[in-house]
Amino acid sequence: MKKANEIIPNQIHIPTANPTLRWVFQCCEGINFVQTEETYYKTNVYLDGFDELRTKIVSLIGGHSLHLYNIQKK
Repeated sequence: MKKANEIIPNQIHIPTANPTLRWVFQCCEGINFVQTEETYYKTNVYLDGFDELRTKIVSLIGGHSLHLYNIQKK
């Protein structure tokens, strides 16, 4: 985050460029893999729970995580 000159809010909502890894993981809680069956042969799959902060965190992590969460690199 420091290299990218980016910040996220910490636990007490103060912007920080060096959050703890535990806090980053806690920020990502609530992202859910949802699979619904429309018919016997058609299944819809999507991710639920993404917001601007979670998208920013995954973008900063980069690499394979962008592919896993279907996020386009900026």
